[in-house]
Amino acid sequence: MTKIIGMLVVAAVTLGVACHTDLGVESRQFECQGDNDCLSGWTCSSENLCVRQGSVEVDAGDTRDAEDVATDTAPLLDAEPSDTAQDAADATVDAAEDAADTSNPCEGVHCDGTQVCDPETGACVDPPECVVNSDCSGSGEQCVTDAEGVAFCCAAIGVPENQCDPICQTGCDVGEACRASYDESTYEFEGWVCKPAGDGLQGEPCGGVQDCAAGFTCGSGATPQGECQEICRMDIDNWCSTGTCNDTFLHDTVGSCGEQVN
Repeated sequence: MTKIIGMLVVAAVTLGVACHTDLGVESRQFECQGDNDCLSGWTCSSENLCVRQGSVEVDAGDTRDAEDVATDTAPLLDAEPSDTAQDAADATVDAAEDAADTSNPCEGVHCDGTQVCDPETGACVDPPECVVNSDCSGSGEQCVTDAEGVAFCCAAIGVPENQCDPICQTGCDVGEACRASYDESTYEFEGWVCKPAGDGLQGEPCGGVQDCAAGFTCGSGATPQGECQEICRMDIDNWCSTGTCNDTFLHDTVGSCGEQVN
């Protein structure tokens, strides 16, 4: 009897320990093919392991989400400096260039004699003859600009906007001369137009106006051969240094300097 009682005591102790520890199933993984293979309150997971019902099923082998996050983040670590930083750098360069553009080209330039510094190029040049009309003192003179942009005083005759001035030789491009234009049938004077310039000067022979330089025309001289003559204004006395101002163009005001031909 005593032996039977002892065996019952050992069994009770063993069952008590088992109930307390739950046989360590929480720390063990039991394989299963279905829920019937698991204890009550447990279920068979997709990994064919028994897990307690209500617990989160963890796939120890599925690390793809973490890897994807790492992969998506990696390009950010290697990214170039932000556009904002680049824009700031570009703005600094642009500001420096603008400051250089607004600098004074004549700063530190010292010209000799009567020359002055050109504010556009910084080069030493001869001062212009005039800046405004009041700088000109000759009879009928105005301050005009030639094809190269040089200002000078000239007794301009005043011509329509679409014509050039034969006295000042303004209104034409470099290499051109202001010539008289005539009607081909009646030979009546029509106006002043730009034509290619020659190189003949006062008294040099010419076969036509194309042989004479700008400011000169081909007129009749003391000899049968034509000669280049300076264009002049007949209404201003003592214009010509050689000869007199003759009515060459059938124009009220403009003539050419040469010998008087009857």
